[in-house]
Amino acid sequence: MSNTDLVALLPLIVVAVMGTVVMLAGAYGARRVMLHWLTILGVGIALASIVSVRPLAPRDVTPLLRIDSYSILFMTLLFSGTGILAIISHPYLRARRCAGEAYYSLLLFATFGMGVLVCSTHFASLFLGLETLTVSLYGLLAYLRTERQSLEAAIKYLILAAMASGLLLFGIALLYAATGSLVLANVTALSAEALKTAGSPEAIWAAVGVLMLIVGFAFKLALVPFHMWSPDVYQGAPAPVTALIATGSKGAVVAALLRLLSGVPADDSLLPSVLATLAILTMFGGNLLALLQTDMKRMLAYSSIA
Repeated sequence: MSNTDLVALLPLIVVAVMGTVVMLAGAYGARRVMLHWLTILGVGIALASIVSVRPLAPRDVTPLLRIDSYSILFMTLLFSGTGILAIISHPYLRARRCAGEAYYSLLLFATFGMGVLVCSTHFASLFLGLETLTVSLYGLLAYLRTERQSLEAAIKYLILAAMASGLLLFGIALLYAATGSLVLANVTALSAEALKTAGSPEAIWAAVGVLMLIVGFAFKLALVPFHMWSPDVYQGAPAPVTALIATGSKGAVVAALLRLLSGVPADDSLLPSVLATLAILTMFGGNLLALLQTDMKRMLAYSSIA
């Protein structure tokens, strides 16, 4: 990696470093107000550094990450969302007498995971970014550890997110067996070629791998019929964390999915049909089930699904 590559990664580096700084400051007894302002400062510096990155785009930093206008757009949106969440989290934690030692660092690490996701051009970086985001959310969901609903939401999310990650990883392994590559653009093109040779081992591996990949992403995005975790998690989570899952987390996964699907050949008719069916079921299911809710957070969860 060159110095230019490091400059291109500056927004991600700043968020990761500030997450570590906030974590250490909390461990050494820094007060909640200081952690709050350190978080806002870190997000502000990360957003400012995006300005210096724009002239370098598009640029591939190793085969794992691409800094281009697409990733810059999503990083700007996600980092701005984190800044807003950091601002509204302070009065929320103060009202519940939470110190926030780990809260702000987990928020920054979740943001780092989202940033890696939107820049990923390789399944290795995509999975690492996704797991950095997911593991941070486990801690954030259970942060109000004296409240039963918060712990219940965290356990449900832990079990279902772990299952989704397992399916996703197994699907990636099968696609690697079928194509011999982990680069997103290569995998989508080679998988389409493998599927044309019906009956061959590569076609079977590719078909099962794509199916597992779709199911994994469907769990992460709470698409019908893989949506059942979402209302319970939204209801039990701290309000700022609910906002993070509904906006930043889902937005980052959508961005990663769109980059993956951009390499699908134009003559492929099966995958668009499957995704269209999931989209129709999700929009109808989410809106119809939202009508039956009496809890505001559960209604917002079904609205988010739709």
